[in-house]
Amino acid sequence: MTAWNPGAEHLYGYAASEMIGQSITRVVPADRIDVLTDLLARLGRGERITHFETERVTKDGGRIAISISAAPLIDDHGRPVGAAKIAHDITDRRRAEAGAVPASWLDVRTTLANVAAWTSRSSPTGVLCMLSKRMAQLPRSRSPTSIRKRSPGHRSCSDAIRTIRTHREAW
Repeated sequence: MTAWNPGAEHLYGYAASEMIGQSITRVVPADRIDVLTDLLARLGRGERITHFETERVTKDGGRIAISISAAPLIDDHGRPVGAAKIAHDITDRRRAEAGAVPASWLDVRTTLANVAAWTSRSSPTGVLCMLSKRMAQLPRSRSPTSIRKRSPGHRSCSDAIRTIRTHREAW
């Protein structure tokens, strides 16, 4: 591994200092090494890989479903010398497809994560209104009870934002 960006840090849980210089096999489940070998061979032949779905292991040992797109890095002599890769976490989509999570919940979860990220950079004006609309769309059986009970009683936007940040990781 020669590069590890903040997105990879967030997705896998490893800091750049923990991954640079390491093999990608660190995040590949043992039962997927053969698949990795095949992907690396394809890249070595100069092939591009688009939207290949597989699994990876996070620092805490959890498994995540990802979609990978990769392209070979070619030197001045036309030889592949590495690869550039983009991975997207598709774990929630897979759960929704399996019926484990309703699609409406995934939309709300994404919205809440975006709201929490946005509020760390800008004014929270309008956050509670948007949050209330999205919370009303949650199926009751799948809603995060602690947020549902607390949201209407928040005294300020900062209370709501603190609650979102506290609970978003569990979603």
